[in-house]
Amino acid sequence: MKYDLKSFVICVVVCVLFSFFWCNREKVYQRTDPFLNKYVWKYIPYSIGYPIIMFLILILVKQFERPEQDDVAKQLYLAGILSYLLITAIVIFELMEKFGKYVGKIMSFPKLLIQIFLSLLSIVLCYGFAYNILYYYDNSMFSSVCYNDIIQETIQFVYYSCEIFFNTDVSDIRAINLISQGLTIVESLTSFLVIVILLANYKNIGNIFKNI
Repeated sequence: MKYDLKSFVICVVVCVLFSFFWCNREKVYQRTDPFLNKYVWKYIPYSIGYPIIMFLILILVKQFERPEQDDVAKQLYLAGILSYLLITAIVIFELMEKFGKYVGKIMSFPKLLIQIFLSLLSIVLCYGFAYNILYYYDNSMFSSVCYNDIIQETIQFVYYSCEIFFNTDVSDIRAINLISQGLTIVESLTSFLVIVILLANYKNIGNIFKNI
């Protein structure tokens, strides 16, 4: 799929809107957090809720047929894909921030393990969904993807996300496009930041281990 000047303009506009939101995110959070805490996070833990929301959005996007012609629909579709990726960035930032807060708290060892596991799982899932939506937009971004079914594709990309995040070599999928390779690098950096957060709170984690 070719990327033209119109696509570039769409990307710039969406990024500018995202930047405006990011600069004013505190005001947005003040208005949305009470609602989320009352109706969402009260019943579903945030570390499970975020991936569920992103997966539902992914399924919704895939219900629309990908436009091939260079028209308004194609540009709007690109804007939707880019918006999804930026929302993913916000979600991962939130997960990382909450992960840092939980690791720094004094809690029981089983609860700490559960929080770490759910937080890392949520991050891996969100990246997997992002890879999947990139592939749906342009299937030349990744190689060795075996299935076209929504669920099977999602499982494959989550598996690929696990490979990148945990620095293993278990998936046959490879990023072969500059955009997909860039997202892969970002996930590797996220993995590094998780290690930094854990090391920064080693005293608290050590005290929790001592109290087992």
